[in-house]
Amino acid sequence: MPDGGRHTRIVRWLKVALPLSALALLSTLFLVSNRIGGDIDLPYSQVEIEDRLNEPRMTRPSYSGVTADGASLTLTAEEARPASGSQDQASALRVKGTLQGASGSTVTLQSDAVTIDTQARRADLTGAVQIATSEGFLIQTEGLTAALDISHLESTAPVTAEGPPGRITADHMELSDSGTDGKAHVLRFTGQVKLVYLPQSRTPDP
Repeated sequence: MPDGGRHTRIVRWLKVALPLSALALLSTLFLVSNRIGGDIDLPYSQVEIEDRLNEPRMTRPSYSGVTADGASLTLTAEEARPASGSQDQASALRVKGTLQGASGSTVTLQSDAVTIDTQARRADLTGAVQIATSEGFLIQTEGLTAALDISHLESTAPVTAEGPPGRITADHMELSDSGTDGKAHVLRFTGQVKLVYLPQSRTPDP
């Protein structure tokens, strides 16, 4: 076979193998839930292949794990990329998550972006972050750190919250799972805290 033909085959093979190798490294952080079956042609143009080669990424990835105190944390995103120069970090866009506590409590999360560091055992959510608890609190902030090894959320920016007591604003918020029935979440606001009390409407007794 002429050397030119062999060179062309090698180049074509590398254009597929190198992006797949990069995605394999990223899969140590994110587990792909979508399965692709059957023999199909990948709908990638030459420009898209070169883009994937330069910036490997995964679509619709998910991360799931169990903390030391028995809670389960699941994060899903529209797109994820490996961090430059690190196999322990990855970033993702348009993220949703669920923290299911050992006591049965539930916290749902969503944000514009997240960075996961498996070595530091943390996920940093940024952008428009929203937290909803099964106790009826809806919390909004611009930054939140979620631990991957324990049930613990901590804001990195001021927060606003609405819940049974009313409307709350604070410089800082921490949320953890107590692990006991009847008092699922321990929610603490610190710094400059302001509460606007909004009494709940009651149905008159018969």
